[in-house]
Amino acid sequence: DAQTTKQFYSITPFEVNQTTYVSCKQPKDTLFAYHYPQCELENRIGDKIRYVRLMAGYTQSELAKRLDIDRVTLIRLENNQVSDWNMKTDLLVEIATTCGFERTYCCDAYHTFIANNSGAQIEADRNEHKLTQQRLADMLGVCRTTIRRWEKNRDKPSPDKLVILFPQQFGTLYY
Repeated sequence: DAQTTKQFYSITPFEVNQTTYVSCKQPKDTLFAYHYPQCELENRIGDKIRYVRLMAGYTQSELAKRLDIDRVTLIRLENNQVSDWNMKTDLLVEIATTCGFERTYCCDAYHTFIANNSGAQIEADRNEHKLTQQRLADMLGVCRTTIRRWEKNRDKPSPDKLVILFPQQFGTLYY
């Protein structure tokens, strides 16, 4: 018989708001979750993922299992070791909804745009400016089929192309 060793954690509850208390298994998680909502800076995607996981009461292993991903993948996401642009929008939406948050909570502006039918928005903007797919493709330095794939949500534009397409909305994107 192999002996199973369980690791025990001291659980520290803290008040999130007047009706919600959260218990984290690691003291550093308690500190993070307590200070996260009060942070004035724009939180990175990894911070958002960690926050929703903690608020839902999941360990990294539990959430990874629910999402059917490897725990190491979740750790890399939470530690911002994956470029924001390499993160899959569908996974960010699934993380947020699995943890009981609004579907785009873990998304930045780019992923929110992709999650909210970006193809229709691109097509509407193109039509509003009376551009053909070919003309828009020439302006962006891509081929016409790329524009068609964007409009059908079969592919997603890179952040640098979104800055050109929607400068008011994405002019401050870093890439």
